[in-house]
Amino acid sequence: MQWTRSYVIRVRDPGSSSEAFDSLTAGLSREPGVEFAAPLTFRPGRPVIHGRYPNDGAGAHRESWFGAASGSGTWSRLAIRAPLAWGCETGLYGGPRVRIGMADFFFDSLHPDLRPNIASVTALPDSEDVVHDDSLLSARFLSHGTAVAGVVAALADNGRGVAGVLWGADLYLYALARGDSLPRDPVVYLAASVLPRAASQGVRVLVSASDFSVGRGPQAGERVKMLDQALQSYVSSGAGNLFVFSAGNDTTRVPVSDFANGGVPHVTAVQTAVARIVARSDADRNRVFVVAGTDRGNVLRDLSNFFVGGTDIAAPAREVLTLAHTSYDADGVQVL
Repeated sequence: MQWTRSYVIRVRDPGSSSEAFDSLTAGLSREPGVEFAAPLTFRPGRPVIHGRYPNDGAGAHRESWFGAASGSGTWSRLAIRAPLAWGCETGLYGGPRVRIGMADFFFDSLHPDLRPNIASVTALPDSEDVVHDDSLLSARFLSHGTAVAGVVAALADNGRGVAGVLWGADLYLYALARGDSLPRDPVVYLAASVLPRAASQGVRVLVSASDFSVGRGPQAGERVKMLDQALQSYVSSGAGNLFVFSAGNDTTRVPVSDFANGGVPHVTAVQTAVARIVARSDADRNRVFVVAGTDRGNVLRDLSNFFVGGTDIAAPAREVLTLAHTSYDADGVQVL
């Protein structure tokens, strides 16, 4: 970001709440001739800007980040206070780049807003025993992995696409489908192939935004046990390893123990394995991170599952601008 004139203004302390700071900076940003305003904190010898507002997509005009001008392209990032985080960490401020893995059916690894950050793509091997499922060719499956990868680590401040939450991360992509083919049992493939490979590649954070509920395989008990063991092995394979899991979209909101014990109709093997680790509350619990989705009113999105007593955070999941090529979700996800 370049400024022709920059000013540091000392004002009366507006109070300790984040809302007070937001109100103050939003008001200053609306003043004539002000491109943007951000709070400063002082380290010995120099001030540090605690807000960074990239110029991607809907944020191409800086004012779109502020006040009433903020719209569907920026609200979700503002809701999680991403600009304040970007003021001190983007993955490019001198530290080692974080290795983030993504497990989904498909990824557009050539997307210009993702490609520079992609360190590795693991495709479904030709030798894998597969089944065919025409539903994989729907826009929902084709676009989902690219959309989530962009939210996590798309390039930012490059005047295009979207701003990833950690735009300086190294992405390791694990695709579980090829055309209309997928492993005979995606859950077994996830446990036997994806998780061990992620561990061997030094992936620090592995994100699964799908429960991989398509396909066929052995009975649920065997699959759950295999995945439970594989998850424990992955999170314990490196200091700080974390498995991030989306709770799902069945509008199921019951105690995590119900997911763990099979007390939920149509529960998937991935949901059960994750819920068992969460319910045990042992050393691995803090290395499995369960997320749910909210809307603009900070209310659970109508489709979002919720592990009662086991969900770590609920964050925006409607009207989120993504890199997906087609609108796969008629319920509000916006597409660039």
